[in-house]
Amino acid sequence: MKAASDQLGRVLTPEDLQQLFLRNYKVLGRDDYVCKHSATSTTDGDIDVRATIVDDGIFRYTDGKGPSVSAALSNALAVRTGLQISFEVYHYKWVENEQEQDMKIAMCNLNQGKFTSWGAKLGSTLDAELLACLSALPKLEGSAQSAMIFFHNQKMG
Repeated sequence: MKAASDQLGRVLTPEDLQQLFLRNYKVLGRDDYVCKHSATSTTDGDIDVRATIVDDGIFRYTDGKGPSVSAALSNALAVRTGLQISFEVYHYKWVENEQEQDMKIAMCNLNQGKFTSWGAKLGSTLDAELLACLSALPKLEGSAQSAMIFFHNQKMG
């Protein structure tokens, strides 16, 4: 931050700090516990989301519908658990090495003042937004607050 402040020749504003954070917070790749995920637009303008994860060798899934990817996932998790979980999603673009970079960043909030975490994925598609939200879910292994409780066992066969 000091280098950015020196380069600009002034004290950084809150907006400057946010842009620095977004530009430098890069989490690439796919979380191993997310097996499948999809987000598709429906004819009525809503978004359908589906996700399957692996928790201790057990496949778990959730699905939901809403006006946006984050709202659809929030709705799905509320139906499954009764918890009010919200996401703030940022779409950030910048130019690096003469190429446009594109990233979705999601912040998960359990709305109980207990846990917030960030997840970020490159890409501008609905699926990238869903994966960012899934990545932001808290993964507290061995804890009742684990993200895995948000999913039901997947029916096999």
